[in-house]
Amino acid sequence: MTEMKAFAEQIAGTMNMEENGSKKFRIWEKRKINGTVSFGIFSAGNGGGASPVVYLEPFYDAYRNGMPLEEITGQIRKGLDGGESPDPEAVRILERFETAAGRLVFRLVNADMNRELLDQVPHVRILDLAVVFYVWLGKGNGGVLTAMVTREAADRWGVTPEGLWKLASVNAKREMPPVLRGIGTMLEETMAGEGRTLPGESQAGSSGEDFMYVLTNREGIWGAGCILYPGELKKAASRLGGDLVVLPSSVHETLLLVRTGEEDPEELGRMISGINREVVAREEWLSFQAYGYSRKEDRLMLLSEMPPAGQPEGGRGWSCADLVQA
Repeated sequence: MTEMKAFAEQIAGTMNMEENGSKKFRIWEKRKINGTVSFGIFSAGNGGGASPVVYLEPFYDAYRNGMPLEEITGQIRKGLDGGESPDPEAVRILERFETAAGRLVFRLVNADMNRELLDQVPHVRILDLAVVFYVWLGKGNGGVLTAMVTREAADRWGVTPEGLWKLASVNAKREMPPVLRGIGTMLEETMAGEGRTLPGESQAGSSGEDFMYVLTNREGIWGAGCILYPGELKKAASRLGGDLVVLPSSVHETLLLVRTGEEDPEELGRMISGINREVVAREEWLSFQAYGYSRKEDRLMLLSEMPPAGQPEGGRGWSCADLVQA
């Protein structure tokens, strides 16, 4: 992060020297999930108004690979001139709870890795995870525009974390509806798009025998939160035909498979940790352990705490009725 910040300062300084005072370029520091930070450049002109932000990570990589600084600053200027800023009307949505309420959504994050963030925002603790809240402002620049709900905003609105959850859980399911698809089906479709087919014995999707399913949302972002959509895991368990093992692939999706009772939670935890460190970007890490879902009790819990099949859970785990403010 120190090298990235030094690069941002170098870029801002160079662009300000080029501009000779007619426009001021400043550094935008955005603290993200899991302790990660992004640095960007925005302009503060004399005329006021909102400026787009151009994030510097891809330019830093290009700089390290030999791209001249002058070419980098030129590309950043083009990005600032052609970028999209949030609609001022959309930003005003944040001022009043009545206008923000219908746009509240949520994101599921790792609680321990985001302790500093959770000190600043209203949230709901769920096992080793936490739900944080955002206001959905629309789409732009190839992604979605959101604003995180801070404690200050929640206090101004006079709403509790439980109140935010009741709204966000409904809105998120409407704005980002869940998608449950078999691994075999997804693989078949991918290979079909490449003009290839799977060997006959491996075509799990077409035989209806997918052993593992991906649960995400239609947008493909923050899709791990779908495990908290009211009734979603219950519906998935009915479709798969039993209690579930839930593997946290990333903040964007989870993997579901039928629980046999023979799973080793420690072994699965080591597998998840290895995949996180080797494959998944740090800002997309969700958890380092597996979860279990009881269809009978309609409860999500750590797989390590899930009793053998047939024994009562005894109130272990979490359900939508158990919201507890951290």
